Amino acid sequence: TSLPSEARATVAFVGCGLTMVDWVASLLQRGHAGPLFALSRRGLLPQPHAASTPLRLSVADIPVGSSLLFLMRWLRNLVRSHAARGGDWRDVVDGIRPHTQMLWRHLPQPSRRQFLRHLATFWDMHRHRMPPATAELLSRALATGQLTLIRGAFLSAEAGETGVVLNYRQRGSQTTDGIKADLALDCRGIRRSPQETGTPYIRDLLRRGLAKVDSLDLGLCFDEQARLCDASGRPHKQIFGIGPVTRAAFWEITAVPDIREQAARLASTLAAE
Repeated sequence: TSLPSEARATVAFVGCGLTMVDWVASLLQRGHAGPLFALSRRGLLPQPHAASTPLRLSVADIPVGSSLLFLMRWLRNLVRSHAARGGDWRDVVDGIRPHTQMLWRHLPQPSRRQFLRHLATFWDMHRHRMPPATAELLSRALATGQLTLIRGAFLSAEAGETGVVLNYRQRGSQTTDGIKADLALDCRGIRRSPQETGTPYIRDLLRRGLAKVDSLDLGLCFDEQARLCDASGRPHKQIFGIGPVTRAAFWEITAVPDIREQAARLASTLAAE
């Protein structure tokens, strides 16, 4: 029997992270038969989950406050030595997880900028992994050609007569190419300027000087107690943040365990006041 036209539609995604993975898996599980395209700067998928035991690391084990170059050398050496003892790289990544916010707070500003530009994608693909069954589903789609990963910089989206065109520039090229699709979905996540993508409430806070964007254009400024900082950098006494909105201050603040701990600390702060 023939599939309905929706099941044969061409769908394009901007971004190759877990949001895209969830969309593609959902479409494939529902019998979608049309072409799927995923565009990102590096065209890298999240790594699959596997059985692992988080490596026990204390603050004394981690070179807190060092440069990004030194930190990455330390991490690679740790992964190699752990693998030589029969361990898995996931053990190391999961062992670092409780310390990532501290590492971010003590990372020098130039190193933060380098990390966001060159390494954030690689950290995300190892830190935020997908289930093995989903990885197998996407692997089959890649092998059959139904799913295509494209490495390139997203430039713009234009509505056409029958769909949308995503304009992009391939890595190493100066020319502009396009992906024609019936439907396009933005899966780039939250790491974009709040001045451009913020809600009306956040844009109003910025307009009134009650908030400011951090120097890396990553998000709003908050202090270590999750107090919103105004245009002069002074922490507000009544406005706090929880979760991804505080990413500029804490970086790893999207997973439930991290948000749960942050909410507990904020509750203690408010109760004490």
